[in-house]
Amino acid sequence: MKAADLGVQKSLDRFQTAWLTHALYASIQLDVPDAIDDRPVTADDLAKKLNADPSALYRLMRALAANGYFQESSEGFFSHNDASRQLRRDSASGMRSMLELSGMDSMQRAWGQLGKSLKSDKGAFELANGAPLFTYLAKNGEDAKSFNEAMAAVTSLHARDALEGYPGFKSAKRILDIAGGLGHMLGHILNHCPQAEGSVYDLPELESPSREFLSQKGLGARTGFIAGSFLESIPDGFDLLMIKNALWNWSDSDCVKILRNVRRAIASSTTRLLIIENLISNEDLARSTLMDLQMLVAPNGRCRTAAEYTSLVKESELCVHKIYNVVSTQIVECVAT
Repeated sequence: MKAADLGVQKSLDRFQTAWLTHALYASIQLDVPDAIDDRPVTADDLAKKLNADPSALYRLMRALAANGYFQESSEGFFSHNDASRQLRRDSASGMRSMLELSGMDSMQRAWGQLGKSLKSDKGAFELANGAPLFTYLAKNGEDAKSFNEAMAAVTSLHARDALEGYPGFKSAKRILDIAGGLGHMLGHILNHCPQAEGSVYDLPELESPSREFLSQKGLGARTGFIAGSFLESIPDGFDLLMIKNALWNWSDSDCVKILRNVRRAIASSTTRLLIIENLISNEDLARSTLMDLQMLVAPNGRCRTAAEYTSLVKESELCVHKIYNVVSTQIVECVAT
């Protein structure tokens, strides 16, 4: 095959990756991953269990197996492999939640508006759905549920890796989770750091659900909630502050405003601020730049490089002390200048 033909085929293979995502989403809509247990099953038996068309379901399963999800035997039986097990509800990987987020209609419509958004003062999600992402989610419960479950799954993954890769958690005494939502990140950290206590800092409407969530995790006595906006101020009295997957929703000017508020709350040279986000990096350019496009499409935000964060931090009278690569994300550790 000629080099030009190989190039065309490679491009076609990449285009078809979107088809695979749709096929995987169809499988979890049908609940296929949970319908298959430890015993191999035919498409006919699976179709009876799921009330689906046998022929169409076989074609779906055949395509998924050919692309690395599930296994098909020579006798036509399907069984799980490591990749398909991650799509089960009982998997701790979070892959099912992320797939549900990617496949929901509002997100698919948003990607369809990416081109138009490049010529508009509105983001792709707003063009597609009539409102910015978080405004839309506040009025659409099912999509909000999928979004929140996906964010919780990502937080669980990031927290696990952060605990293994960042040594400062083991010595922290008082931790502030800035824009921490219900407190998923804080809860994970405190479960592994018995010497610490912590508080979530977020909007007033999250106080009751946050306190309930952390109490259910058995952390009510070691946690608190402080209501407020990081655009206005940051509470002081903490030796470790963390802000995870929040700054990428905001413009550079707003990030500087937030970081300056953080600087005002830092009273000691030993206090640390952790910016926990996926950075754009040359070592992972293909994936990190696609993540940046997802941020452009959904919240109309952006991923940043280490150099871009260093500049924003410096403008806020902070400085980057060290950057930790912790497998699933990065931690930008900042101190006061």
